[in-house]
Amino acid sequence: MGVRLRKRVQSAAQRISTLIFRCGVVWSCGFLKICKPAWLGIGSGSAPWWKDRLKRSYLHRLSRLLRLVSQRRDEWAFRRLLRTMEELADDPLFMDAVLFCLSRPRWYWAARHDPEPRLPVDWVPFLLTPLPDAVECRHAPRVRLIAFFGVRDLFGLTNSPDLARWLLDNALHNEDAKVREALSALFGDTDEPTLLFILEEAFSHALTFVRRGEGNRGRVLWDGDRPGRLVRILQENPHLLQDPGEAGATRERRAGFSEVMLAILKGRFDLIDKWSGRYEESYAVVSGLLDGIDLPASEEFKDRCRRALRTLSSRTAQETLCSIAASSHAYGSCPEATAAVVEAGYVWEKHPAVLLFLTEQWDRYDALDPDGGLLRSYCDSGGGIRYRDQIRIIAERNGRPDPFPPPPPRPSDEEDGGTRRRSGIGGSWPTDAGIGTIDTGGGHGDSGGGFSDGGFSGGFGGFSF
Repeated sequence: MGVRLRKRVQSAAQRISTLIFRCGVVWSCGFLKICKPAWLGIGSGSAPWWKDRLKRSYLHRLSRLLRLVSQRRDEWAFRRLLRTMEELADDPLFMDAVLFCLSRPRWYWAARHDPEPRLPVDWVPFLLTPLPDAVECRHAPRVRLIAFFGVRDLFGLTNSPDLARWLLDNALHNEDAKVREALSALFGDTDEPTLLFILEEAFSHALTFVRRGEGNRGRVLWDGDRPGRLVRILQENPHLLQDPGEAGATRERRAGFSEVMLAILKGRFDLIDKWSGRYEESYAVVSGLLDGIDLPASEEFKDRCRRALRTLSSRTAQETLCSIAASSHAYGSCPEATAAVVEAGYVWEKHPAVLLFLTEQWDRYDALDPDGGLLRSYCDSGGGIRYRDQIRIIAERNGRPDPFPPPPPRPSDEEDGGTRRRSGIGGSWPTDAGIGTIDTGGGHGDSGGGFSDGGFSGGFGGFSF
């Protein structure tokens, strides 16, 4: 009897608790409908203190409501809140508040160092709801979240780049596979400028960490020979790396390391040719391709970098690659540069024999300069000073004569009649000590400081200028 009574009491208490919870949800939904975000100062740069208090109360209640209902404690309450949010979703200020509370659910007490919250899977369908044809949406895909990015206010609660970073972080690292797949598909299809910018920024940061040797950051780039999550998104998105002449492009492209690597990843060899043709960017392109071969990437990616090095159409880029090969081949520090130069047949336009010697292409060198006259002429002219060490190393390694003439012996004091000035305090300028005139007195004639017949003297140690 006691057990049955206890079960009835527990069941009644549970029903009362559920009823109270539902009443609270209904009241909160009514509060959301009545209190318009525009009235509370959301979306404005400044507001009176009482509006600020109401705004904080509004956001506090909305944040708690989203968090409690997301736990699916009561299915009816979740559907009731979702219906209310669907009715209010056309207001960009309300969407601003929702995204603010989802990305910062404990904003009213959380410290800045708290970890970023994850997007609950229950709210993904709400954010990615397709829009009807009557609703304007300037960017793809036509879903509620992308439409919000196009119409959000300047003084909104959320910052567009920060919100985009939070969404991308969920696409890469959310524990729920459904959230990762949905947001990855969004980033892989969107042409929204802020989201595209954040994609490129994430790729640039990941490359920086890899080049510093700080790990692959969750293997978002490559996992062995397989592409990671971020690389897959970048490969799927057709709107990245748009030129100013292309539809949807927003800025002029410059060749940095991440841009070159992204062009290789996307197979945009036309951009490689365009950037390498610019004198000020040719070195960034060539050095970026060489560094890309050393990344912990897939073999397909490395082969694309090698292919781009061997198909450079710009003469400036070819000369740059030749210079890198000439400087490094003697020490073996960059074998990929030498391999690209040899296989592609690049040569210096003005001094081809010198490059053939420096890269040890002996068949071509002997055919072009059989007696070594071209190389000796280059070294005698002073142009070979930059590559003197490399030329001597390669000549010694291959048993070839040193093309640099031996330095003339320095004459002794007896041979030059003692006229060679010995090292002392005297310099080569007239103002150096021992060369100019030192006047310990000075003045007008023979007294005081000032002008004398020999010029200005006195003061500043008595040197004549």
